[in-house]
Amino acid sequence: MRMDVLNLGTDETQVRYTLNRQECETLMEACASLRELRFPGVLDKMPQMFDEADLVKAMGAKSDAQAVLELIDLEQAFHQALHMFPGGHSHGDEDHGH
Repeated sequence: MRMDVLNLGTDETQVRYTLNRQECETLMEACASLRELRFPGVLDKMPQMFDEADLVKAMGAKSDAQAVLELIDLEQAFHQALHMFPGGHSHGDEDHGH
């Protein structure tokens, strides 16, 4: 893993990480584990396609729903990164198109 800090000390300070395939996969799995630890079975309660309103209803609080969404977004960012490596990323389904 490599970390670059851009525009240090300004309002535009950013951190950029460069990860390899294994690091992306490990971090994606870590996000999923953290989501499951903090919010057990939350995705099992949701329809296949859901939005924030569905999640707020299931969680009972907007702040909890937002925390779940943040973990899902982070998990998906690492998941998408896996698809950028040569050979893509297998979902175990040859017809998935990845």
